[in-house]
Amino acid sequence: CIQEPIWHCGVFSMDGDHGDDHGDHSEVLFATHCDRVDGGTKRIYSMFSCLAILLYWTLMLDFSIFSMHISAYVLVFGRVLSEVALFIMALIFLIISFSTAMMALEHELVDFADFGTWLLSLTQMSLAMFPQAYYQLFEQEANLLVVIIIFVLIVSIILVNLLVAQLNQAYQHVYTDMQGYARLNRASVIVTTLEGISAKRWARFLQGMKFEERLEFNEGDVGLPGGVQIMESVVTML
Repeated sequence: CIQEPIWHCGVFSMDGDHGDDHGDHSEVLFATHCDRVDGGTKRIYSMFSCLAILLYWTLMLDFSIFSMHISAYVLVFGRVLSEVALFIMALIFLIISFSTAMMALEHELVDFADFGTWLLSLTQMSLAMFPQAYYQLFEQEANLLVVIIIFVLIVSIILVNLLVAQLNQAYQHVYTDMQGYARLNRASVIVTTLEGISAKRWARFLQGMKFEERLEFNEGDVGLPGGVQIMESVVTML
């Protein structure tokens, strides 16, 4: 709350001190940008704002219960995240190990002399974000070029294909049960929602459903109460 820019930029009085010499109120009552908020406060507040928006959209995933296919897809996505976590752990291990190994190599590239530079460079290589112009510098250092080629081959061929195989196997293993888990997830959300409904509204809903009336199977064939009658086309039964 103390990082909220409105508390620093807010105008809470109606005197002329906040305006110009003529007493005009030029400042906005609820503003988030002013001279009294430094760059650090804005950056911290923007980070928490970004996190809050992401959490808000995460809550929107509850609407996936309206479709069993979408709900099952969301549940499968959550189940295979463990395989992605293993891939990220292996990738971090390779980046750190190759970064420390390249620091021990003797070369003439001054811009690639510390651990942080190699850590960032190998991360960009793993994500295919490394500038192509820098590869020409490595051509002058054969020892560096060989180590980089080995790193790229391990990441792009072994790790990536291993991740695809893991995701494929995990998907086939869990998808057969995801339809059932999706129905359980829908029931859980419904029960949680019912806890917030007032007793008066719930009683009015039950009265509108007319569960006390007996269901008619056919004309003159009256069955048991406590259900909802759904009419089906005769064509579907042929």
